Amino acid sequence: MAGSLRASRKRRARRGAVGLLAVAGIAAVVGAGGLSESADAAPVGTITEYPVPAGPNDITAGPDGNLWFTSLQNRVQRITRQGAITDFPLRPNPDTQGGDADAVGITAGPDDNLWFTKNLTREQDRIGRITPNGAVTEFPIPRPLADAKDIAAGPDGNVWFTEPFTNRIGRITPTGAVARFLLPNTPSNPFDCLDTGLVNRCPYPFRIVAGPDGNLWFTERFAQRIGRITPGGAITEFPIPGGKQDSSFGLGAPVGITAGPDNNLWFTRLGQVLPVDRGSPVPSGSIARITSGCPPPPAPTVCSGAAGAVTEYPIPPPNSNNPTDIAAGPDGNLWYVTASQAFDNGGPAFGERPGNNKVGRITPVGVITEFEIPTQFSQPQAITSGPAGDEHMWFTERQGKKIGRITAIDSSAAGVASAPAPLPGAPPANAVGRSSPGEVPVDTAREGQRLRPAARRAETRRRYRRRQSRLQRQQRRRNERPSNRARRPPEIR
Repeated sequence: MAGSLRASRKRRARRGAVGLLAVAGIAAVVGAGGLSESADAAPVGTITEYPVPAGPNDITAGPDGNLWFTSLQNRVQRITRQGAITDFPLRPNPDTQGGDADAVGITAGPDDNLWFTKNLTREQDRIGRITPNGAVTEFPIPRPLADAKDIAAGPDGNVWFTEPFTNRIGRITPTGAVARFLLPNTPSNPFDCLDTGLVNRCPYPFRIVAGPDGNLWFTERFAQRIGRITPGGAITEFPIPGGKQDSSFGLGAPVGITAGPDNNLWFTRLGQVLPVDRGSPVPSGSIARITSGCPPPPAPTVCSGAAGAVTEYPIPPPNSNNPTDIAAGPDGNLWYVTASQAFDNGGPAFGERPGNNKVGRITPVGVITEFEIPTQFSQPQAITSGPAGDEHMWFTERQGKKIGRITAIDSSAAGVASAPAPLPGAPPANAVGRSSPGEVPVDTAREGQRLRPAARRAETRRRYRRRQSRLQRQQRRRNERPSNRARRPPEIR
């Protein structure tokens, strides 16, 4: 009898151990599958890189919970949050004269599909639509050599895109109907914009994004203005203080733009990216904010205020002169990427200057932190926040042929923070450490020490797992009692 009792206890102990292992295995799979993060999440600034077949251009979060990106060699690709990549090659270029085709911009559309721009050298550019299952439809833009670049979903249920060479903003409906709007101050001959002596006369619309005011906002790289277009096509332009309007790579040229958590628009401005001598100083690029006329949250979004006031925050040196793109993050901050600086006397990857290959973060009050990308000279091009529930930012590395992921939310942080003063000419009321009328002053020290949402969620998960383990142990102890064993059915003893 004693031997039988010991054997029964051993069998129950083995079953309990197997049950615990099964629970642990499910938790590991769920964490790896992206349904929940592990309790010991990586610190802010941790970068993971995933190799891809061709140099990636733009990237966006898709409606299917994955990331989608365009790349050289005429491709649209999908990457899961765990790094699994699916390739969707686009149809071959129909141009029989040997022109090249590249997919450039990409965005999630209002119809739960992905929309992208496609450049063709000697034929009409196209706007493409790809379903989450990979079915592709392409719509030609009426004019050749439009050089369609960026694309964004609009508040009107349509998709909007930029045409730099023709100085137009385009709109396409979900059924493929295209309308185009010419920017003011455009030369009668658009090919004048290809003449380096006349580029300051050309807007060259580059990046575009939906704003909090129900309009679309875009950067004008040559003219150094920020533009706004209503869903009906009415265009307003706001000049940017400073800058040098003599080339597309001139000092202060605006490039990337995004809607910020403060209901304003944030954009990147180049320093000097033309090749310079290895030892020459390089002007710093900057992150800038332009008011939309909307009040900051949580006030009702009644956008009746003044729009167009610009505040600039220079990126701290060394070599942070070429910020290319910017996006709002899940942590309430803005994240940007900076590409490498070139110099004219040789070096890897067309003489790129090291140290300018970074992902940066700027708070709504102007505190900047930067993180080095592990792959040198990787040429980061675009950045986006992940799908809902993801605590990372994702970015493309064109030269490095990789997709990067950086942790945006955690209880710890890496990097060296800097709170730069606004550039000369910026409105002092919006300077770092001050608050403009109607804004609530922010204590940045307390803000940095505040427990992040990810840490709270991780702690909740840890408490839940500890409680479940405690309940399982208590249940096993109760099952070991003789009185309980006598009442249990024979088949579960």
